[in-house]
Amino acid sequence: MLGGAVAGHFLGTAAAPSTRLGVALGGLIGRLVGGLLGGVLAVALLRACRVEEGSWPGQADRPYPRLLAALYLAVTLGLFVLVLMR
Repeated sequence: MLGGAVAGHFLGTAAAPSTRLGVALGGLIGRLVGGLLGGVLAVALLRACRVEEGSWPGQADRPYPRLLAALYLAVTLGLFVLVLMR
């Protein structure tokens, strides 16, 4: 969701001058839409990996999906790079 909000902010501010929206409003709309799309994609990924309430992968001999692990590692690596760039 955070990645979608950040990407949406930059797309919204880039598209704002070509429309009649202000840059601040374009960024806000982009953050909202990006966050919503990020949330929908996260739910779709969790459903594709068959994650259900009360039964998380890796517990009770359930296999841990590699795609889900890659997503977690990518987000962690992205946050680590952002902290180093400061």
